[in-house]
Amino acid sequence: MVRHKGALSSWAIDRYFPHQVALPSDDAFRTRYDEIAALAKDLLAAPLGHSVRHEGQWYTVYCFTDPESANTFRERFDGVPFNPKDRGKGTDWSRWRKLPWNREIKLRELPDDATFAHLTSWEELYAYCLACGHIGFVDRQALNGRINGKTRLRSLERRLRCSKCKIIGDSMFGVASAPR
Repeated sequence: MVRHKGALSSWAIDRYFPHQVALPSDDAFRTRYDEIAALAKDLLAAPLGHSVRHEGQWYTVYCFTDPESANTFRERFDGVPFNPKDRGKGTDWSRWRKLPWNREIKLRELPDDATFAHLTSWEELYAYCLACGHIGFVDRQALNGRINGKTRLRSLERRLRCSKCKIIGDSMFGVASAPR
């Protein structure tokens, strides 16, 4: 990839502007482009963004340094939070892998007294961030060795840290059925 001297690389943009918002690149986007660009400039978005595609639809991604600016931008233009880790690699760099296994995750809330022992083998454990809406897979096997099986999952929620927005204590556990 060729870039100008002094321009940020995609790695640097992902590192210094981690809060990213994707807007669908459709006719509505093109008609409101001047308004979108003005707000992005006012909120100090990265000078360069990028585009990704998901299921035949192209999205323009705007990158911000702080979550408040990203949330303001997302709410104003009905954008979607974008995690840089979901972008494709190599020749497939423009593909957006929204969720693992390309399936929708239907989370169910856990009862207050749920422990690791209550979870069945066909259930997957996820953490849901209330601040940014990020859903992350939790490896039960890795936690099982470090945490007593009788520990209530609700008591662990205050120690969860979102891997996207880095906020501690604003997440909750949920379960979903594993793929067959």
